Amino acid sequence: MAGQRGNFGQTNYAAAKAGIAAMARTWAMELGRANITVNAVVPVAATEMTKTIPAFAPVIEESERTCRPFPDWLRKDEGLGMVEDVAGLIVFLASDASAEVTGQAIGIGGDRLALWSHPAEKAVAFADGGWTADVIAASWQSGVGAEPETYGIPAPKAPASHGQGA
Repeated sequence: MAGQRGNFGQTNYAAAKAGIAAMARTWAMELGRANITVNAVVPVAATEMTKTIPAFAPVIEESERTCRPFPDWLRKDEGLGMVEDVAGLIVFLASDASAEVTGQAIGIGGDRLALWSHPAEKAVAFADGGWTADVIAASWQSGVGAEPETYGIPAPKAPASHGQGA
């Protein structure tokens, strides 16, 4: 998700992951003539890295200790699962059933499967003769900047009944 939304303190990681999605879209175009499909998988799974997230760490550690599955709030709301939860998407993408699926960024984690949108122009404006900084400043909030995009991975939210961070 860091490559799709950004994540504080992970500039290099987010840039690398965003690059993978861009490469998948480009390779899908380039390899389509050979009937080769290319997609980017956006996995959200418990790893050594996700154990460093305060809201996830105690739940992951508890699951590892007890061998119990993650609670619904984590599997559904946060879309976090085990590494094995990603396997179904990989098998699907390698099967004939996905022959028409290409150039996509597909997220999977826990009980959640998601199709991520591609970057696209959201708002466009024109200025005869081009744009100066003053013209942009005068029109930004009522023009293309009227509805800015969100950014960053939202902080995980454990239910209140799980206590602080769990």
